[in-house]
Amino acid sequence: MVRVPLSPSTPRCTSRLTTLTGAVGSVVDLGRGRKRKDNNPKTNYFSRYGPTKSFQGKTVVITGASSGIGKALALRYAQLGSKMVLAARRRDLLDDVVKACISQGTDAIAVTVDVTKEDDCKKLIEEALAKFGSIDLLVIVSSDRNVLTPSQILNAGRGTLMPLRHVKPFELDFMKSLTEINYYGCIYPTVQALPHIRSSKGNIAVISSLSAKVPSEGRAFYAATKAAINSFYSCLRVEEPDITVTLINPGFVSTEINDHSFKPKGFKRHMEESSKMTAARCAELCEGYISRGVIDEVMTPLGKFGYFMAYFFPGLVDIISRQKSKQISALIPE
Repeated sequence: MVRVPLSPSTPRCTSRLTTLTGAVGSVVDLGRGRKRKDNNPKTNYFSRYGPTKSFQGKTVVITGASSGIGKALALRYAQLGSKMVLAARRRDLLDDVVKACISQGTDAIAVTVDVTKEDDCKKLIEEALAKFGSIDLLVIVSSDRNVLTPSQILNAGRGTLMPLRHVKPFELDFMKSLTEINYYGCIYPTVQALPHIRSSKGNIAVISSLSAKVPSEGRAFYAATKAAINSFYSCLRVEEPDITVTLINPGFVSTEINDHSFKPKGFKRHMEESSKMTAARCAELCEGYISRGVIDEVMTPLGKFGYFMAYFFPGLVDIISRQKSKQISALIPE
């Protein structure tokens, strides 16, 4: 794409148009896999091919590490030679992940943590520092948790497939649990780790969701908690310029959350397997985003297209989302 330098007499509207054209050109180049000439992240805000950061020999703390994306990330960083501090509620599964990490030749410890409890998160950071002396990367991945509702007890994880037409007054306790897990479960370990990550000029990475960016049927409660997380960490990034904050927004990933989402009584969730990304592939991509210091990543070409359309053509996306949501992830009678 050819860009003509502007003269001092160039009209302001033309200047803005050329600036916009340059930005779009950068995005197009990235989509085509091209490197920009200027790879300095301080001057090229569209570059995805800048210098990468290695976490070999560095201390990596991962919450929700007993299964799914958290487990896959733990194994990924163990292969890269990081020192691992793995946190989750289910100690038996967590111990298995630790053994798998140690078999890769790295050092790893398990810490039983309920991320919705501040004292547990404090213990996590204290044990990480006692073992390794510093924290270079904190990866926030929420894990499963029991959710109590007036009608039943569900192992709901962090997800919901609860259309508002199925919600009854005075039966919103699940919403409080979602907020505890998806919001406070991210904030508590982050605040505890923040002084130490500030000292190491380290990284914080948060696995959020495409639902925070693109509306879909049945996910109002879930998406609201993820949007809150995105806002919190975006502000944190502004306040802490020496800390690299990476927000990652996957679409559907093959994890336990898909099997244990909160849903209306009498229904089960049907989901096309072909629409899911594997947890291992998701972890591989996440590690790349983190090492390159990507600020806010929407995974998959389809997710990026949906995000773009939702910004510029929200009404059209509403129509498409109504149709596509029922095809990809639908409620059917049990």
